[in-house]
Amino acid sequence: MATKRIIPGEIRIFLNHIYEFKKGIRNMVLYTMSKEHEDFAVRRLKNQNISYMIQEIGTNKINLFFGKAECMEAMRLLARLHGDLEFTPVFPETEETSAPVIERYLPSRDYEKHNRELKRARRFLKQRSQKTWFEIRLSAVIDPFLEEARQLCEEWKEIELAASDSGEEVPLCFCHGDYQYHNILRQDRGFFLVNFEKCQADGPVRDLYLLLRKLLEKSEWDAEWGRVLLAAYESVRPLKPYERQDLVYRLSYPEKLWKIVNFYYNSGKAWIPEKNQEKLDRLLEQEAARKKFLKLLQR
Repeated sequence: MATKRIIPGEIRIFLNHIYEFKKGIRNMVLYTMSKEHEDFAVRRLKNQNISYMIQEIGTNKINLFFGKAECMEAMRLLARLHGDLEFTPVFPETEETSAPVIERYLPSRDYEKHNRELKRARRFLKQRSQKTWFEIRLSAVIDPFLEEARQLCEEWKEIELAASDSGEEVPLCFCHGDYQYHNILRQDRGFFLVNFEKCQADGPVRDLYLLLRKLLEKSEWDAEWGRVLLAAYESVRPLKPYERQDLVYRLSYPEKLWKIVNFYYNSGKAWIPEKNQEKLDRLLEQEAARKKFLKLLQR
């Protein structure tokens, strides 16, 4: 009498993840499984020509990441770029000049400027007697976003001040400045970066934040996808505690709303493109998912 083969539960879940990925239900997968099933999982992924990455957790567990190879490779490419271009800056107030002398970059300054622009737009909306549907919708939501932005900037300034007073050296790198999929070319020999016009000295989170935000917006802020993308970056260059905190603050700031408001305020108000309304609606629909991912990132 033939015995029925029992497939472990972890393997069944793993195979279901592969099925969902190939059907397009998932773009990327993060699955924590027992190390004893690693060989089976790797063989299956290789046979299916699926790009993967493994991160060990202790002695008995692994994190298995697999999905769109181009997204994971874009993250690893960025980490290699930052590793190659990292340096310890010498600021103008110091005497030694063996390293490049640059002005200390404080991200909160940029975001304080954004806050002032949001306030101007809010005043304009309040004074406008006849409003379009877009302006009514924007007026209803701008206050909580602006308050959130104000609180973030206050906290950010305190953290920057504490980091400056500590005297701890914070490595910087020459960032691409506009690291997103439009500037990443894929050819037979691999991936190539173009358009370095916005290259500048800053923390590596500047590039990481931009690409991560763009990819997460496309995926409705899928928390699992975000974890996979971050893991791909950190497999090459682990984030330092200060950099992770910087990433949380940048992702927490409502920059997408600022972009919508800034475009509206600096354009003619007689006719407002329908695209503006669509972007605002999409932003509001994704807000709960964005908050969920940020909580996950802060664990």
